[in-house]
Amino acid sequence: MPRLLGRVAVAPAVISEIAAGHDRRIRLPDLTRLAWVEQRGVKSIPEALLAESNLDAGEIETIALAIEDMGLAVLDDGPARRMAKRIGVRYIGTLGILKRAREMGLIHRLAPEFDRLAELGFRFDRSIHEDLLREVGEL
Repeated sequence: MPRLLGRVAVAPAVISEIAAGHDRRIRLPDLTRLAWVEQRGVKSIPEALLAESNLDAGEIETIALAIEDMGLAVLDDGPARRMAKRIGVRYIGTLGILKRAREMGLIHRLAPEFDRLAELGFRFDRSIHEDLLREVGEL
């Protein structure tokens, strides 16, 4: 991640969501121990985000941080991505990050990484999965 995105600001709600995953025995990285991760609170949340009932706290804070930093939000959930697009926030998803890593030679194949995500319970649209594999010549 640091070679792809540099230093990453993570909202407190996301840290809490990851901790909840640890409590459920999901193997996730401890973001508080990664040198390239900066936990940063949100200064303000735009009304459009507060009014959106389909978003959880982590998604709201992630989009708000991207607005404050004029940066890129990492979003996988469809409603969060649609909201980001609607209000002009650039975003990328986990699969897009893996594709970039493959293009940069940081990983050799996408398919095993996608399989690992599926084992962790990560849900993604099969058509996107297949499109990305096709784009990098793995399908």
